[in-house]
Amino acid sequence: MDNRLAGAAEDCDRGRAPVRTGLPLPLSLVLLLVVLGAAAAACAASPTESEVSSGTTAEAVTVIDGLVYGTATGESGDEVDLQLDLFLPDRSGTEPLPTVVFVHGGGFAFGSRSDYRADALTWAEAGWVAASVDYRLQESEETGKTPEAAAQAINDVGDALRWMVANADEYGIDPDRIVAMGGSAGGFVVLSSWLGPSPAELPVVPFPDVAAVVASGATLEAAWPTIGLASAGPPALLIHHETDAAAGTDGETIDDAVRTCDAIVAVEGVCEVIELPGEGHLVSLAHDGPMAAELNDFLVANVRF
Repeated sequence: MDNRLAGAAEDCDRGRAPVRTGLPLPLSLVLLLVVLGAAAAACAASPTESEVSSGTTAEAVTVIDGLVYGTATGESGDEVDLQLDLFLPDRSGTEPLPTVVFVHGGGFAFGSRSDYRADALTWAEAGWVAASVDYRLQESEETGKTPEAAAQAINDVGDALRWMVANADEYGIDPDRIVAMGGSAGGFVVLSSWLGPSPAELPVVPFPDVAAVVASGATLEAAWPTIGLASAGPPALLIHHETDAAAGTDGETIDDAVRTCDAIVAVEGVCEVIELPGEGHLVSLAHDGPMAAELNDFLVANVRF
């Protein structure tokens, strides 16, 4: 696979394309609202820079930890800083770079931007700008399950994306080639780019335009039948096991992912499902991970390179 996903993008056929990959990756986690991501470390208090040598190339990655992209009212009522970590590759030219933004899981009750640090580094080593974002959490199992907690996360991640567009020149970001990726609750957040207008009692700021979204262990089955879908949205890739280990026997299955994709296709969107056999929850979204070829194919087909 080309490290920079270079080459002319081919026209993508509209419609869902189920793929069986044969990758047994069971990762059992706890169900909260959509499905839960991994537990996480604490957030950095202020930005710091470090050089991280790539294990596979000669390039170094500059990591800026704890950039504040906004402030908001936290669960206790106090104002809190909303932070992201940025991973910048060496740039040999002046052209802006494609960018991937990671959104962690945790049922909107726990998790941290550090959950996707390792995956983000692999994309920066491959020549992409990468970011991993925090959002406000409702830090109890009960409050984390509420629609209000999900709406709050969607609004915060939207603010992070708007911050990245506003600061694109400073960090070499191509605002037209931002790809949002997430797992579990974070996957639901990035897929929310396809949700229609929210009800008045649950205000959600419209999600910013992105070039594509990738969701692992998440669907829109908990929301779209009630809220409906937008008339347009980004190409979407859903990676889902036959049975979701976090959701249990009565939880989400591959059929939920297929129904989400079919709903997007029905409004003339682009959506693909990758089915993983057996029971599991999340899968690595690293540039050099087990889904590398599938991610490459999807991005080359749907994002300008």
